[in-house]
Amino acid sequence: MITFYEAKHFSNGDLRALGDARPAVLQQIADYETALSANATSLAAGYLNVARALVRISAMRKHVAGDCFTDQIDPLVISIAENSSPPIIDGRPRLLILGFDKAQRDDKGWQSHLGKLKSVEMLGPNRVKAVGSPDRNTRFA
Repeated sequence: MITFYEAKHFSNGDLRALGDARPAVLQQIADYETALSANATSLAAGYLNVARALVRISAMRKHVAGDCFTDQIDPLVISIAENSSPPIIDGRPRLLILGFDKAQRDDKGWQSHLGKLKSVEMLGPNRVKAVGSPDRNTRFA
C-alpha cells in the first residue's frame, strides 16, 4: 500500500485556526483525497513500472560492478516488480508536522491546534503525525 503525506513546517499558519474554524490544511488534504481517488489506477500502474525499472537497473549495475555492488533494493519494491501486482493507493493522505522543539510541542496553544487536527471531525488521530525534528531513525508509520 502506498500512503501519501502532506508535510508542513510547524510555523505554517495553515495548521492553525481560531475557535471553531477549520484549519486551511484540511481543504488541501481534501483536495489531495479527490486527486488520489481520481488517479489511483494510474498512480498504482506508475509504481509498478518504477519498481520494474529499479529491479532492471539494479541487475545491470550488479552485472557491471560484480560483487562490489552492495546496494540492495527494498524487498517491497522487488515484490511489486516480480508479482506484477500494482500496489494499493491509500486515498487518505496523512499530515506530517515538522520543525518544532520540545517547548513549542508542549505549548498549550499549539496543543489546542494539534488536538483540533487530530479530532475525529477533522483528520482523526491516525492521520496526523507531529515529529518535530526528524532524523534518519525517525519512523513515520
